[in-house]
Amino acid sequence: MIDLRTDQELFEHPDPKIKSVTYSDVPVMKNLGQGAFTQAFMENLMGLEKPEDCLIEANRNFVTEPVAKTGYKQLFDELLANAKGATLWHCTTGKDQAGFGTALVLSALEVPKETVMKDYLLSNTFRKEANQQIIQAVAKQTDNNP
Repeated sequence: MIDLRTDQELFEHPDPKIKSVTYSDVPVMKNLGQGAFTQAFMENLMGLEKPEDCLIEANRNFVTEPVAKTGYKQLFDELLANAKGATLWHCTTGKDQAGFGTALVLSALEVPKETVMKDYLLSNTFRKEANQQIIQAVAKQTDNNP
């Protein structure tokens, strides 16, 4: 099992240990010592002129940050080394770190770009309710600041 979350996310929500499963912690985002809804993160978000740029920058970092490059290389190395059995990789919600990793794997397997994008965007459908809860939590913590 390959866990793509940050150290903070691992600490806050550790994976249950399953006998005979090998675990690899492979963070692909900088370990900033803060979760998505900590006070420091909210203050950071509130200080941005365009808060939506935060997610754009996070996704850009998947291809520019050394920790991300190293992490995704490790994901591929572990997939290629697994001659027998299955490999599960995940992040917190399955759409950012793991979603991007899955898009990389599908691309490496020469899946058409249109199919890769369609698959990646399915998280908008399947996470609609959870995403609304996150939006409500952010609104609450930011006093409904648009």
